[in-house]
Amino acid sequence: MVEFALTIPILLALATAIFTFGLAFHSYLELTNAVNMGALVLAQSRGAADPCNAAAAQVKHVSTFLSKSNLTFNYTFYSTNFYNTSGATPTTLLTVSNATTCSPTATQMLSGGAVLLRVTYTLRPYGIFKYSFPNFTMGAQSVQPIQ
Repeated sequence: MVEFALTIPILLALATAIFTFGLAFHSYLELTNAVNMGALVLAQSRGAADPCNAAAAQVKHVSTFLSKSNLTFNYTFYSTNFYNTSGATPTTLLTVSNATTCSPTATQMLSGGAVLLRVTYTLRPYGIFKYSFPNFTMGAQSVQPIQ
């Protein structure tokens, strides 16, 4: 009985750490998937009044497990696609940080260009007893050619 009383706090702390790591890994996978889907919507929204809002809505829709208030969005529009064969360095046409809305002009969202969607997420994990794990930030990004 004494051995059990001595080992149970260690086992509970270990189980909580494993659970928290699983929660963080699941959050990262869901964030990565949501950012890919949001970047696709952003790349296909050429000509829309607010393509960034459509992308943010898609990310929030796909990421059902994540807390929507902990998401931060950054958008970058480039003149050429990153996957071009000419070797030209893409020129940044527009960068929007910490916003869910934007209004790129027709010259900033060119067909054949590229969009970069970068989203960060602050995870607030659970704790055990009086100890709680610190918050940490994870991020994901996706580059898509503009359609």
